[in-house]
Amino acid sequence: MDIEQLNRIKASMIIHSLETSLGEYVLSIDDIESINSNSVNSIAEREFTKGKVIDKNNVRLLVEASYLDEIFNMAVDVTRGTSFEAKMQNLKEFCSYMSIFDIRNAISHPNRPFPDAYWFRAASIASDPLIIQLGLKHVRQALNQAVSENLQSPPEEWLTNVTWSIPNTLPTTFDHEITGLWGRDKETKDLESTLSKVRNNLIALVAPGGVGKTALILQFLKDISLTPEWSNKVDSIIFCTLKNERLTADGIELIEAINGIDQIKDAIYEDLCTLYTDKHFDSFEDACTILESEKVLICIDNLETLLVHSQQEFIEFNQSLPLLWRVIVTSRISIDSATTIPLSTLMKRHAVNLSRSYFKRRGISDFKQEDLELISDRANNNPLAIILTIDLYLKGVDISQSITQSQRDIASFSYTNLIESLTTNSISILEAIYVTGKSTKAELIDLLECSNEEISESLNELSKTSLLVRSTTDTGNDTFNLSDSIKDLLLTNPRNISIRNEISQSIKERKIKIQEQANRNQILGINEFDQDFVSATVPESIRSLIIDLNKIAGRPANKRSHIELVKLKSRMSELLAYNSNNHELLFHYARVLQALQDKNNTLEILNRAISLEPNNPRYLMAKALNFFHQQEYPTA
Repeated sequence: MDIEQLNRIKASMIIHSLETSLGEYVLSIDDIESINSNSVNSIAEREFTKGKVIDKNNVRLLVEASYLDEIFNMAVDVTRGTSFEAKMQNLKEFCSYMSIFDIRNAISHPNRPFPDAYWFRAASIASDPLIIQLGLKHVRQALNQAVSENLQSPPEEWLTNVTWSIPNTLPTTFDHEITGLWGRDKETKDLESTLSKVRNNLIALVAPGGVGKTALILQFLKDISLTPEWSNKVDSIIFCTLKNERLTADGIELIEAINGIDQIKDAIYEDLCTLYTDKHFDSFEDACTILESEKVLICIDNLETLLVHSQQEFIEFNQSLPLLWRVIVTSRISIDSATTIPLSTLMKRHAVNLSRSYFKRRGISDFKQEDLELISDRANNNPLAIILTIDLYLKGVDISQSITQSQRDIASFSYTNLIESLTTNSISILEAIYVTGKSTKAELIDLLECSNEEISESLNELSKTSLLVRSTTDTGNDTFNLSDSIKDLLLTNPRNISIRNEISQSIKERKIKIQEQANRNQILGINEFDQDFVSATVPESIRSLIIDLNKIAGRPANKRSHIELVKLKSRMSELLAYNSNNHELLFHYARVLQALQDKNNTLEILNRAISLEPNNPRYLMAKALNFFHQQEYPTA
């Protein structure tokens, strides 16, 4: 007998004994009233779907029909209010932490690997003092027999009774197991709610790199694979990753990974062959046909690797899958046709707890609370940045330098590939927002001198990534700024330095121009009754255009440039699309139209300005002059 099979049998002896002992513990109390009614109803309903009717008041029948997790819950229920409650709860949490459900699942699938760690974890559970304190002596006896290799395999019926475990190809170990998953209860509930809705056949968990997308989705899929209720919704879970690099304290490590739709199909095909050993498939397409009635859940991790090159190819792949198959992905880029679940960085307290937990797992206990808060804050509460900072610190780098290096590395790791795939206009927008701090769409149109369509197209491209942060003002306009991480990256690695310099110079010149106009207003005594008055409350992008208009309008009619007026009309028109209720912009736009001798539209725009500011004497005078120049004297 090889060592893997030996360890499988020894672990099975312990887990079988624990499950049996917990059941006997519940039976010894024999108090149906103490057991949660929801648990009772769930077990009874499941058995009913199998054609069995059980008495909800019969504890023995309920125990016999239960799975390990349910028996644990019953054991906690029957100890409620006693001195054993905390011990039983602690034992359940300890067993969960030691991956007892994964071990139970691996025991019953002889074709799957059985790591040495599973045997050691089972032995750790059986040797814990809680086992004796709770009177579960048969578990300790099973450990002693296993250690002495007095092997006694559990009944075959017990080995095969794992319908609560959904067949899957999830990894046997997760990177986040060292600290556990912190602060993701809300997102977990969002995932559960979204996946529960049958119509959501493509779900995307979207966030920047390092925030914890992979950790969350793996933990979620593991949890549902071990939850009996999900066995009615999902028949199997396939996991594949396109992750091609890993960030560590030593830098970025390249990983051999799946690349492209064809390789995704090949990986899914191989996993389906592993899970459905009773069926034969000649190809991925053949598997889709044979398993079209199966509820297969496919998880593709780090999909942005593919999306940056061809989103349409993936959408076509998803549409080709059987109707009952569903896809859930993690990505730094959103997908047009997907139901998106955004994932933000951790809340401060969870980030601090993660820092504390990771220090402890690395064997460090003499840390200061202020250091934990500093690391979390400077890492922008990004889980990967926190872990990277601590790893660097433990390698001998001081905290300040560790934070600086991790910020630089995480920014490069999270965003470099995304930025390199962007169009020139999108990169220009990033540079513009970097310079201004935050910008509205109208301001971007003005700064970059691009059309509404060009800016809209680029913002749409950027909105599919996690590069921009969008917020809405009180007036309903969207403003855009950059996350701290992307600011750090652009600080050290400008993507278009010439654009950045041009924008900086343009903003500088605009401020000088505005100040000169303010000085002119003061010197000449220009006030709100004058046609060329510029209010200080008007946004700078609009004020700048009004000043340009005043310069043109100040020339004799025969010296005014028609080309300049047309260009000004176009730029004001673009701004009006996002400032349609700005009466000052409407008024000055009407001045441009009047200079271009567009009489009908001039009056229409003036009327719109007056409707927003009915008693403004400047607007009323302009309307009167418009009628006067058209020789409509009574109306004027």
